[in-house]
Amino acid sequence: MLLKAKPKAPLIKELGTAPRKPSLPSYFSLLPLLLLTIAMLCAGLANGAVNAATDSAELRVGSELEFPPYAFVDESGRPAGFSVDLIKAVSDVMGLPIKISTGSWDTVWNALVAGRLDVLPIVAKSPERQRLVDFSLPHTETYDAFFVRQGNPQIQNLEAARGKEIVVMRSDAAHHALLDRNFQNRLILVETIPAGLSLIASGKHDAFLCSKLIGTMVINEHRLTNLEAGPPIPDYKRLFSFAVKKGDVELLES
Repeated sequence: MLLKAKPKAPLIKELGTAPRKPSLPSYFSLLPLLLLTIAMLCAGLANGAVNAATDSAELRVGSELEFPPYAFVDESGRPAGFSVDLIKAVSDVMGLPIKISTGSWDTVWNALVAGRLDVLPIVAKSPERQRLVDFSLPHTETYDAFFVRQGNPQIQNLEAARGKEIVVMRSDAAHHALLDRNFQNRLILVETIPAGLSLIASGKHDAFLCSKLIGTMVINEHRLTNLEAGPPIPDYKRLFSFAVKKGDVELLES
């Protein structure tokens, strides 16, 4: 089952920076063990989980366009990344066919909440989101940081961001974290991490808040040489899990 066990330490912890291009083997050397563990947690999916809306055994999975190395589209426009490999491995073990569609994070998140998708394979758990969806055990842990233009003071935590214009990805964990803490200053919402970092690099606004690992990879890939990441902020961390629509008992407990 996805949810019955009590939460344990995430299977993979990601901190710090990354090499120039995404290299899944270099980040996820524990992948075989991770796949086996998640497959065991998801054993309930093997026993005839059915999409209630379509009465079909095909599981509708959402994946992001630009969230490397976890989710992105390859040169042929196909969904790729660690979370895609993860859900495919689980579906292979369980013998459950899946259909993966891609979109911006805001698009796939709202599709899950509305029931147009059955599963997102990588969602950061938060109190706000727990009211809308149900989560599996976490499989990956990562920390956020503020990205600023070189030469500007680093932002150490959320309190230090007060009075500044902060860019975040719409409906991202960083966006929800700021809303949960009643952040009163101007928030600039973008659809992707590259779009947010490009705004800061162009001289607009003060900082972009996102996963330090992913933001660093995007900076390297897009050669945004005038940006730098601050330290991991202590205010929250991302615990990535599988997520399904709230109360989807048939999928979680069959």
